[in-house]
Amino acid sequence: MTDTIREANPSPLAAARERERIRVKRDVSTIAVRLFEERGYDAVTMEDVAAATAVSVATLYRRFTTKENLVCWQPDEQRAMAALLTAVQSGKTLSAAATSLARELPDDAIDAIEETARVRLRLIAGHPSLQAAVQEKARSFIDEILRATDAHDDRPRLEREIETRCVAAALEAANNAWLRGEGSLRACTLRALEILTKSLPSVTAG
Repeated sequence: MTDTIREANPSPLAAARERERIRVKRDVSTIAVRLFEERGYDAVTMEDVAAATAVSVATLYRRFTTKENLVCWQPDEQRAMAALLTAVQSGKTLSAAATSLARELPDDAIDAIEETARVRLRLIAGHPSLQAAVQEKARSFIDEILRATDAHDDRPRLEREIETRCVAAALEAANNAWLRGEGSLRACTLRALEILTKSLPSVTAG
């Protein structure tokens, strides 16, 4: 997974550089999905995206790897996934880590996710390669969380996998609730995780 958190307490200069790096990635990602929507996903190449965003093709591939990732991996989602991994590696249960992240994720990150979410979903719905990338993303999430808990969580692997799949389902339900206009993305996420914790306390306690 890309964009791992390098330091728990970065220097002000390092923090500023990281914010700028994320801002550039957000801009590139946003421009790319708009191009895909306007011209058609299959008609736009990575070279077209590089030209539209004023970054080199090499930089584009280094930061996103594939055209599918431009749609399926919004930069702030990547940061959130990396933060979840860091938290569960430190001993938190996934549900507790996800709840903390939903509370603490900066407003600008939430805004960036919301800005292009509907466009991304339309693109994914119309392209099998993007659907496959989303499925791989979901599998990767489960596998990486389980690996992160192997060293310190003595619960049976099946129990940890159930928790991981339940949290993933709660996050998807929260996203769907936000799309239906049932509240902000943050509020929908917190509500879904609260319902999950109350429904499965033995799994989500931590």
